[in-house]
Amino acid sequence: MALYDVDGVIDVVKILIEEAADSNVITENQLITLVSKAQQWVATESGCFTAWDTITLTADTIQYTPPTGASIVLDLYYNYETDQPGVGTRPLVRVEPGMVPHAPQDAVPLYWYHRGNKVNIFPSMPVAPSNTTVNVLFSKIPAALTAGSDDLTIPDEFQNVVPYRVAEQVAIKDNQLEKWQILSAKVQELVKQGIAQYAGGTFTTAPAGPPAGGAG
Repeated sequence: MALYDVDGVIDVVKILIEEAADSNVITENQLITLVSKAQQWVATESGCFTAWDTITLTADTIQYTPPTGASIVLDLYYNYETDQPGVGTRPLVRVEPGMVPHAPQDAVPLYWYHRGNKVNIFPSMPVAPSNTTVNVLFSKIPAALTAGSDDLTIPDEFQNVVPYRVAEQVAIKDNQLEKWQILSAKVQELVKQGIAQYAGGTFTTAPAGPPAGGAG
């Protein structure tokens, strides 16, 4: 069960900023839209809304398309067991563009980075490995919320962020610059500390491990 539905967020926003209760300032439908966009913003900033999918390796290929719906690729895992018995499943090493180390071999994937609309996996393998599946953990953007009864879908410990973000947007809309500055400064301060702290706790629900197996 979600900590908030959309109506619950709006009730908190109306406590945080009185103008949110004035339909001449902002309508209920506009508030619903702001709640939806705020949840998506939190998910993008924190990477808290995650899912697993796969990339299939092919010979002589470095660039791959991320899974559908991925906003940020967080980790890549590969089961090395077939090619390197006893190694099992391990994460690939994330590197920066232009900083890809020399690969000691070209039989299995070792390094990766995500830029734009491509996941780059190194080294280029002249022959596809026996296991062609790379498991991908990625952050996705929640679907739009469209009704007051819709539950927020990001983890509960991040849902407390949403009313503050909405209140900040209402202050901008009402040209309440002093209130906006206070809310904006608070948001930026707590986001800088880490969005989990802003949510009033820590991100204690770690994403589940990579899917079992990993065989292509």
